[in-house]
Amino acid sequence: MNTYTSNSSPIPPSHDQIIDAASALIAERGFAGMSMRGLAQRIGLQAGSIYHHFSSKQDVLREVLDQLHGRRLESWLRQKPKSTDPILLLSAFVAFNVDRQLHNHEEERIINLEVSKLSPCQKTNIQRECKRYVAELEYIIRVGQAKGIFRMANTQSLAHAILGICSCALALHNAGGYDMTHLTKQMVAMSQRLLIANLH
Repeated sequence: MNTYTSNSSPIPPSHDQIIDAASALIAERGFAGMSMRGLAQRIGLQAGSIYHHFSSKQDVLREVLDQLHGRRLESWLRQKPKSTDPILLLSAFVAFNVDRQLHNHEEERIINLEVSKLSPCQKTNIQRECKRYVAELEYIIRVGQAKGIFRMANTQSLAHAILGICSCALALHNAGGYDMTHLTKQMVAMSQRLLIANLH
């Protein structure tokens, strides 16, 4: 992990490199299986040196989760269609989430499961980041409701229901061998049935 200059002097790993290494370790071993010593070894630092960057494992996890939430939101915003059509936006959001479940499932697992290991204060901060992402879907639903396309119901509940549908993608892929195109079509159809009152 160490980088070397032309005179072979090691360059200390950057903060982002440490977070990336921690994310990889958590994906491999789970948060419980990651140790500060193991993280230091992964990036080529002395065991005690890691505490110059983080005071505890929980601090490492908080930054890992913060980074993963940020990357997910930024990725969606880059791919988000420049449209006000709620059905198109919904289809794009569902497709984005199915893709993440299949190709970034380790990141999704960390986001969804490891947050419980944080302190209450840290958890509140990370949940705030999560809400920023969910708010994107809630906005799509509200646009559809305002246009009379989507049923009038609690947008937060509908958003979490759709995210719940998307979370099944990996299990369905592994169990039935469905490809991404088929899964995406099915997840979009289920989401539309949930939101569009007269869709059969």
